[in-house]
Amino acid sequence: MKRVAVDGVKVVGEWRLSPPAGSVPPTELRLGHFDLALLDGQFQYLLFFDFPGSTQELRDGHFPRLRRSLSLALSLFYPIAGRAVQSPESLNYPGGDHVIRCSDGDSASLALAESGADLTSLVGNQATKQQQGTTPLIAIQVTVFPGSGVSVWFVFNHIAADGFGFIHFLKSWAAINSKAAAVDVSVVKDLPVVDRAVLGDLERPHLS
Repeated sequence: MKRVAVDGVKVVGEWRLSPPAGSVPPTELRLGHFDLALLDGQFQYLLFFDFPGSTQELRDGHFPRLRRSLSLALSLFYPIAGRAVQSPESLNYPGGDHVIRCSDGDSASLALAESGADLTSLVGNQATKQQQGTTPLIAIQVTVFPGSGVSVWFVFNHIAADGFGFIHFLKSWAAINSKAAAVDVSVVKDLPVVDRAVLGDLERPHLS
């Protein structure tokens, strides 16, 4: 397992997690007019949880279930694991014509890290100012503060979902991962709507 130390945070594991094989239909989701302004943008979302255990306890006791439940959640919200690509028709539209391309084997980045920092000192806006070298549609880092707590940091591109859709994804992942659940997507009753045609702004004028 890869171990790297960066700015006092030691990365102890990195994974690319895909939805179960065969669960994602080959799909191209065309972006709407207002999505174009978000192509290069991202937002960051940071959650904190109490956790009195060690990094080893989290990795061995909780992480296998966490990875499995994330894989299943991505099978429902598969555009999140997709890729933003430029369509061959790009010259016909202002700003270019992009789609989210979804296919079997798409994946999301998940990292497990450990920090010796004081967790209480990080609860505030300064904790969200971290930077990431690459910007996939979603990347997730779970950081353990041994004996204190856990943070879950998301870097997310809004073209995959708006804020409401992202919270829907989080709640669905949490439901699948719940101790009361059998790590099964059947616990998610409110399924996402993937058809972007309902947005009504997909038709854009040609360049004159």
